Amino acid sequence: MPLTQIICWTRMQAESGETLEHIIARKEKERVAGNGLFFWGVGTPPARAIPEIVRTNQKTSVVFSTMLSKPKLIDSSPSAVYRWRCYWGLDGHVHSIPETTLVTSRQSGKRYALICYADSPISLTDLGPFLPKFYRNVRSNAPPGASQVTSLLKYVGGLEGPSAFRESLGYRINMVAELSGDYWVSLADPVLVDPSG
Repeated sequence: MPLTQIICWTRMQAESGETLEHIIARKEKERVAGNGLFFWGVGTPPARAIPEIVRTNQKTSVVFSTMLSKPKLIDSSPSAVYRWRCYWGLDGHVHSIPETTLVTSRQSGKRYALICYADSPISLTDLGPFLPKFYRNVRSNAPPGASQVTSLLKYVGGLEGPSAFRESLGYRINMVAELSGDYWVSLADPVLVDPSG
């Protein structure tokens, strides 16, 4: 699917004791059960521009790229795993996460989620290179930083050529969906679960 002018780019890897392949297979089951809707947990707070984008109903693609580094031990084998039961809506109220979707994390501090929608099956695939240099942060207009695991970006364009070919060995577009509902939310009400399932 063609990407929107504004996108949410998130880098993914193993989390909460689950391999990335297992997480995506689970998310596909959740997507089917939720009529296309699924939540994707992230560690980055919502971008400041999110309320305005939601208010104006701007379609926003979610681009998922596999991290270039291997997962940290604390993510692949955490000492504790939490399941999140609620989220803070843009209306200022706490809402229950749908029973059809599961959001977990290795910690109970501040955590967040992307509310995603896909009308076709999702899987770990390769849809071509993702070139961060062609994008800027929506509010700051700065290039996406190395520490920004999840960011709201606008496309600023660029000429593809030999340099783009060299960068094709970097980040890939491994999955695409679109933001839905309140788009990007803060999570609430975590409960401790057994990491072994």
